[in-house]
Amino acid sequence: MFWIGWILFFLWLGSVKGVAPMIRDRHLEKLSGTDAPEDGFPLLSVIVPARDEEADIEQCLRSILVSDYPHLELIAVNDRSADQTGAIIDRIAEQDSRVRPVHIETLPEGWLGKNHALQTGADQAQGEYLLFTDGDIIFESECLKRAVNFMRKSKVDHLALIPGGLEGGAVETTFKTFFLFGYLLYIKNLEPIADGQHSYFGFGAFNMVTRKGYQAIGGHASFKMDVVDDLILGKRFKDTGHRQELLFAVDSLSLHWYQGIPACLRGLEKNMFASFEYSWGKTAFGIFMFFFFYLLGYLGLFLFPAPSSYGFFASLLVMHGLFGYLGIRYGVRWWHHVFMPVAAILEVYAIIRSCWKTWRQGGIYWRDTFYSLEILKRKRYQTSDN
Repeated sequence: MFWIGWILFFLWLGSVKGVAPMIRDRHLEKLSGTDAPEDGFPLLSVIVPARDEEADIEQCLRSILVSDYPHLELIAVNDRSADQTGAIIDRIAEQDSRVRPVHIETLPEGWLGKNHALQTGADQAQGEYLLFTDGDIIFESECLKRAVNFMRKSKVDHLALIPGGLEGGAVETTFKTFFLFGYLLYIKNLEPIADGQHSYFGFGAFNMVTRKGYQAIGGHASFKMDVVDDLILGKRFKDTGHRQELLFAVDSLSLHWYQGIPACLRGLEKNMFASFEYSWGKTAFGIFMFFFFYLLGYLGLFLFPAPSSYGFFASLLVMHGLFGYLGIRYGVRWWHHVFMPVAAILEVYAIIRSCWKTWRQGGIYWRDTFYSLEILKRKRYQTSDN
């Protein structure tokens, strides 16, 4: 087992090389200013789908409207809400002419509700740039200016931003940060292996795209039944040869995520099995790789005597150090890293739980609508004829 520990150590060193520069340098606030371009800011269409979001939707919409972005339209899509979401949207629209309310009463066959709401909003949009965001996101006033300036300067067609606001207790904050930690490691470790061809990304909190690029990929109609819509949006841009960027926006964007570990686990139910394309083989391989990368170091340290355990110990030092470096940006206290093995086990549990529940009930419940596993698997990437 001596050599396995050192292999793990060198893999983690490689991860530091890929991820640490991103954590250090790839921040929207560092890379983009707020000065107006010579030809002025283009029209930006912000599309916010909402279903039963009465607790958060007003704060979200008003944070967008008080933005200092000068050329903005806000399309708020009420997707069959049973609470006061629609009334709140209408009230805000009466107060601000930039708001265009859209009310969806029925869901067409062959669509997931959120994907249909996003496509419906995009169909109403007139902007050169489209921003897809969620109804529980809070925007800092300069965020939109910085994002549009970055896209224009960098000539990218898809910009995803990683928000801040991962609040909670010690274990909860560590779990949320660990989820992001694994996401970044997956992207940056896959990038050199696949030469960037198969590494793609997306964030439901903030996916800004060019209208031209969005039309070229066929919009959300090209993945009407895909649960992980934010990731597949990024995949569609990658597959069609468009440029993408992923940046941190911890000071410009805030996410009101699930509160408490049980709520976090419930929130991941629909996504985890979907991210493995509903394949038991891919899921098993993913769990194995997750165990090898994040949990084997702990087992090796305690199961094998020195010097066989030295490599495992060294790998844990690097892993905890890199996590701590990321955690600084999210208010994770220095001692929270002791909960990393708990967070890793919880994530494995979330994957297994998602797979088991999806298989047991024969599909997923999302926004009070049931979608069968058979239909989800059959209709992924189905495109529209329109």
